Amino acid sequence: MDLNSSVLVTGTINLLNDLITALTGISILIATVMGIYYLAKKSSCDEQEGKMLTRRLFIAIGCCVLITIIKVLIQVITSYYA
Repeated sequence: MDLNSSVLVTGTINLLNDLITALTGISILIATVMGIYYLAKKSSCDEQEGKMLTRRLFIAIGCCVLITIIKVLIQVITSYYA
């Protein structure tokens, strides 16, 4: 029996690809909203709070980049099964 043509393997790969696409879209949307929120809040705060919000903004951007890297890694791994 060939594993590449197995319904379980192809179904799992399709499920992972669909899940990755949905989670990537949601994560980019959330990171964008958080970035806009932190920038808006930073425009009306004092210097100390501004530093904290800048750090949070970089964390939100870093999380978005990390999620994108994880997405690419999972796609590379699942491409070997297809």
